[in-house]
Amino acid sequence: MANTPEKKPRGPDRPGLSRREVLIGAAATAVAVSARSIAAAPRDQQATARTNAPLKRYMAAAAMLGDGRMLITGGYDTPWTANHEPRAMSSAVIFDPHTGEYTIAAQMRVPRARHAAIALRDGRVAVLGGVGQSPTASVEVYDPASNTWQVSASLAQPRYDHVAVYDGNTVYVLGGSAQSMLASVEAVYPGATTTF
Repeated sequence: MANTPEKKPRGPDRPGLSRREVLIGAAATAVAVSARSIAAAPRDQQATARTNAPLKRYMAAAAMLGDGRMLITGGYDTPWTANHEPRAMSSAVIFDPHTGEYTIAAQMRVPRARHAAIALRDGRVAVLGGVGQSPTASVEVYDPASNTWQVSASLAQPRYDHVAVYDGNTVYVLGGSAQSMLASVEAVYPGATTTF
């Protein structure tokens, strides 16, 4: 028997597997799981594509509003290509999944993509960080009752590609990137705001 080298499994903790390969694998898994769920759902509950939606955006963030609608915020106007760098958007759209209707919401003050959005206990939505022309520490809070954005206290440092979670009192912002990957966690209290 020939002496063949032992193949070591590749994974996120093994050298040789790029971040892109990990993300592609995660996306493929999500698509496969979603496809099985859709196929198993009763015919009247299966997903339907809506081609006339004003949602042409890339790397946006979304959160559920208290009334069952969802707020979709920012993102890029197009994906990156070799000849085109996309622009971050300040637009926001509200989608009602029960009626299929879309409403254009007030625009954010800061254009951003690769940000986080989190639903707050009082029905508002906090949008945190992201990238516009450069990484931002900006925090804005959307109030669906008045269709307005309020400026809240900024993050301690600009960040994008981060995660935000809410425990009912505090928004925790974890990781992400700025000039390099961040290992920090910030506690944010989106309370004191300025309406515009």
